[in-house]
Amino acid sequence: MKIYLAAQFKEQKLMKEWRELLRQSGHYVTSRWLEVSESTEKNNAIDEAFKDLYDIRMAEIIISHTLKRGDLFTGGGRHIEFGFALALEKKLINVGGYESIFHQLPQVITVSTIEQAIEIVNNEAAKIKAKRQQATS
Repeated sequence: MKIYLAAQFKEQKLMKEWRELLRQSGHYVTSRWLEVSESTEKNNAIDEAFKDLYDIRMAEIIISHTLKRGDLFTGGGRHIEFGFALALEKKLINVGGYESIFHQLPQVITVSTIEQAIEIVNNEAAKIKAKRQQATS
């Protein structure tokens, strides 16, 4: 499946680890921001924002790394990405806590670990594969 990873920019290293775990399970991560330097992001903010929105459109599932409500943080692009994906009716999985009321909507799945998120993604992929097989039978 095609997955978009949303997190704080400073968590690029962790998200690259998550991307590798997803790849090992046969999934493709659309998040090009993982290969962008902080200076490139700042100097080309508009272009990078449009790339992120495109990458979200191309994904079937969005996995957000969230903080526990009340934790202090700066920035918030991941919240914009989450809202955009919500508006596009993408499957949404949060790894961590919930940061806003929107993370508690019934269509949002919250888990504690990336391994739990990967299990959900694998199950979704299996469902799609089964439907395709039924359609061709």
